[in-house]
This record gives sequence, structure tokens and C-alpha cells, in this order.
Amino acid sequence: PDTFTNAAPTPASDARPINLLLIDSLNTPTSAQVHVRQQMLDYLKTMPAGTRMAVFGLSNHLFVIQGFTSDPELLKAAITSSEKLMPMYSPLEDIKQDPAQFDDKTLEEQGNNMAERGLITFAAIRQIAHYLSGMPGRKNLIWASASFPLQFPPEPRDPDAWPHDFPPMFDYTQDIKSMGDMLARAHIAVYPIEPRGLDRILHPGDRKAAIEFGEHGTMDVVADLTGGHNFHNTNGIGEALAAAIDTGANFYTLTY
Repeated sequence: PDTFTNAAPTPASDARPINLLLIDSLNTPTSAQVHVRQQMLDYLKTMPAGTRMAVFGLSNHLFVIQGFTSDPELLKAAITSSEKLMPMYSPLEDIKQDPAQFDDKTLEEQGNNMAERGLITFAAIRQIAHYLSGMPGRKNLIWASASFPLQFPPEPRDPDAWPHDFPPMFDYTQDIKSMGDMLARAHIAVYPIEPRGLDRILHPGDRKAAIEFGEHGTMDVVADLTGGHNFHNTNGIGEALAAAIDTGANFYTLTY
């Protein structure tokens, strides 16, 4: 009597977290998109029974490919069909996927493309947070993405890669923190997976490599803010996916 709670009773069979797989073609090179799909299909062959997962896609907008299910065949069909539903190249970049590396683009064009990608990505992650916030318990967002532009030019600035007099075009540092707070309030842990693997070594003056290096740091921040983990510098995407789901299934909650 006179005791009230907003905690809905959850059946024991549903006590495990749910997983949302976001296949991000907006921020991922073409070759990496093909690789990540194949690795995910391989993972489904050994996925533990009862693992609940949904598959979303991100191109120039966010959309649902497959709702939550524990049926591996439905998930396999969703990941296979996602190649047909999404453009194979980022809609805001050219097909070679190296917007910060080509001489035929000005720095302003590169910065504007990256800024627009950032805004679309922020909007998509916020939509996911709103969608999952109504579901009880912990949720794991497994984000297969090669990049998340935080700043342009990235800081600290490499003097060999960027003109000293080029002004900063955008900085989403505060937006990242706000997004992290929103995800944490919705009990969503983010597990970014970098699908490019070990494809580049950072050298002074290499503009694209400097951007990639900074983006790894951005994903580290997103993961840390939400209690997840960032997987990068690895070719084992399937292993990273398995580790994210396994890690996300072990957690505790403090309330007051």
C-alpha cells in the first residue's frame, strides 16, 4: 500500500539486454562495408541462442532493416538485404570515400561534407536513443562505423597537414557530451566497431590518416560516456561483435 514504482516486471527469459546493430554506410568506405557484412554473417552462425537483436541502417537517413528478433535466419536476411537498401558509398562523399585526401577538393568543401555527415549522424543516434528509451533494462548499440567527424581540422593540428591560417570550421565536442548523456539516461551502452581494420599508419602530413586517428578518439569518448567499449585497429570484426554482445550482457545498475 502507498508504494509506487515505474519498474515494469520483466520475465526472467527477457532479463538479458537487447542489441541494436547499426550498419553505417554514411561514414564507412565501400570496401569496409562489404567486409563488415560478411563478418557479421559469419558471427550469426555461432550467435548464442536467445540473443535478441535489431538491425538498423544509416545512409542519409536512419531506417529499420529488421526489428528485434532472436531468429538468426531473419537477421541473416536483414544483413544480406541491407546492401540493397543502402547506397554502397557515402551519399555525402565521392565513391572513393577519401574526402580529406583528394587535391581536387578545397579544404572548405571537405569540411562542409564532414560537418553535414556529423549532423546527420547526431540526428540518427538521438532517434535511436528516443526509440530505445521506452524499453526497460539495458540496451547495447553496436555501431559499425568507420568515422564520426568531431572537428575540422582535428585537434591537435598537425602543422604538416593543415595550413596555420586555416580557421576551424566546426567542433562537435559539446554535442558529443550531450549525446552521451542522452544515451546514458536511456540505459544504452555504445560499442563502436571500426571496420577498416589495420589499413593505415599515421605519418606526419598525411591528412586523412590524421582525421582517422582523431575519429578513433571520438569513438573512445562515445563509448566511455555510455559504459561501452570502442573496437578499432583490428581485422577481427566478428570477434569484436561477439565481445560487444558478451560484454554488454554482464552489467549492474545503481539506483537511488
